Amino acid sequence: MDTYQGLAREMASVATQLIESNHPESTTIKNRQKSVEQGLRNLSQMASARRRELMDSMQRHEYFVEAQELEKWALDNIAVASSEDYGQDYEHLLVSGQSILQYHCIYVKILIN
Repeated sequence: MDTYQGLAREMASVATQLIESNHPESTTIKNRQKSVEQGLRNLSQMASARRRELMDSMQRHEYFVEAQELEKWALDNIAVASSEDYGQDYEHLLVSGQSILQYHCIYVKILIN
């Protein structure tokens, strides 16, 4: 769209000059220029809507990928978190607990945003 803005301005300038110089086809030129300008406005609106839809789709896709990874990680760590073994692997349990808390904070941030 941006590429054609300069061309559209040039065409509008030429059309204005022709109309102001009382060209025999002034009415046709004026109508054609209005049609071109309306077409460009419509195209611009459609392109903006399409851009928004694509951005929404991309954000949705990224969210689902991240949510799936987080769910997988949570499922993988449920066994560790639900372990009744507190004796010999206490340090690992502390590290896992901290890790779970960090991912919980990340997940909450994702949900809030």
